[in-house]
Amino acid sequence: MPSLCFVRVRRVAVRKGRQEVKPQNQLKMKTRKYKTIKSAARQCYYKEISLVDFINGQMYHKTLGWIKFKVEEFDAACLGFAQVIYERKAKSKLHLIKSAKPCGILRRLTYDSRYDHFGYCAGQDYPSEIKFIQRLLRN
Repeated sequence: MPSLCFVRVRRVAVRKGRQEVKPQNQLKMKTRKYKTIKSAARQCYYKEISLVDFINGQMYHKTLGWIKFKVEEFDAACLGFAQVIYERKAKSKLHLIKSAKPCGILRRLTYDSRYDHFGYCAGQDYPSEIKFIQRLLRN
């Protein structure tokens, strides 16, 4: 009986009207620098940047697709995200935001340039979700 050999083939799905960035092209992307998070979010397709995108330094640009970016006022932007989570203790917990690892629930923390507002989009129970995020950032 012949032995079977399985080979994984990477498939790339191409959808009409949607650009996909291949990993090889990500290394060649130039990093765009913005002074504030507001100026970066204005160039974003949906006019908002999540905490995960901010930590990773990538956003979906309205004309260029996925790009790398840096914000000069990094501490001020981190303080804005920290104020949503910690309210009064934001300055003392700033280091937790800077060292956060990207995960799904942190995509709900966003900065919206249309309203110049840092916010959180709660799923069902806002207080327990904020406590969960605080525990997540501590560990």
